Amino acid sequence: MVENFAAQGITTTVPPVTKPYIDEALEIRFALYTGFGILVCISSFTSILVFSSKDFRKKYIMFFALSIGDLINGLSFVAAGVFRNLFMFHGHYFIKVSDMECLFHTPWAILMILAGNTIFGALQIFFLLALLFNSVQDTVSSSRICAVMNSTGILYGTVHYAVIALIYVFCFIVLTVIFKKTNKSRTPTRDEVRRQRMMLTITGISVILVSIPNLVLILNEWKAPSINALVVGIAYCLYATHSALSLGIYIAFRPDFRFRLFTMFGLNRISSIVTEPSRVQLNTIKSGVSNHMSAVD
Repeated sequence: MVENFAAQGITTTVPPVTKPYIDEALEIRFALYTGFGILVCISSFTSILVFSSKDFRKKYIMFFALSIGDLINGLSFVAAGVFRNLFMFHGHYFIKVSDMECLFHTPWAILMILAGNTIFGALQIFFLLALLFNSVQDTVSSSRICAVMNSTGILYGTVHYAVIALIYVFCFIVLTVIFKKTNKSRTPTRDEVRRQRMMLTITGISVILVSIPNLVLILNEWKAPSINALVVGIAYCLYATHSALSLGIYIAFRPDFRFRLFTMFGLNRISSIVTEPSRVQLNTIKSGVSNHMSAVD
C-alpha cells in the first residue's frame, strides 16, 4: 500500500496490518471457562456466606473448606478464560514460553494448582519437587495455554490429576462401606441419614465430574490419543460444574443450611415452609402431647 504525501514531497510504503490469529475452538473454550467460572464463584461464595456463622463453621468445617476450594477453582476458571482470550486477541498467545514463565507470569496457573491442593495438601510435596525439576531442566511450550502440566511439567501434572481422581474414587468406596456397616450395627437418625446421603452424593458426583475430565487431560497431554481442544475444554468444564453443584446439594440435604440461606436473602416465608421443626420444637410438642395424655388419664 503506497500513500503519496504530496504536501511534504514524501512517498512512503506502509506495510499491511495483520490481525492476530484467532482460533475459534479455543475462543469458545475460553469463553466457556469464563461463564462456568463465574457460576462457580457465585455458588461457592454463597455457600461460604452461609457456613461463615460460628455454629456452622464448627458443625460443617469440612464443607466450609470445600467451599473455599471451590471458590479458588472458580477464580482459576475466570482468570484462565479471560486472560487467555485477551492474549489471543492481542497476538500474544501463540508464542513460546517456558514452564517457569507459565507458572509465575500468568494469573491463572497458580490458582489452578491451589484449587486442587486446597483439599489434598499432600500434593504440595510433589509441587515443590516439580519446581525443583523445572528450575534444573526448564521446558518450552508452544503457546500460552499454561495449564497445570505446562506450568509444572508433564510428570507433576500427571500425578496431580491422577491423585485427585483416585482420591475421589477411594473416598466414595470407603464412605459407602463405612455407612453400610454403621447402619447395620445401629439405626441412624434422620439427620444422620441426610448427612450420609449428602456426603455420598458429593463424592459420587465428584467421581464423574472430576475423575473423567482429569483422565481426558492426562490422555491428551500424553497424546494417547490427541484430543480436540474444544472437546478438552468441554470435559474440563465438568470440573467447574462439580464445584457449582455443591450449593444445590447443601440445599437439598441440609434443612438448617436451607433455612439459613433463605433467611439471609429475606425469603423467610419460603424458609418457614421448607424447614423442619428443630429438636427443641419436637421436644416441646412431645411434652405437650404427653401432658395432654396425662390429663385425659
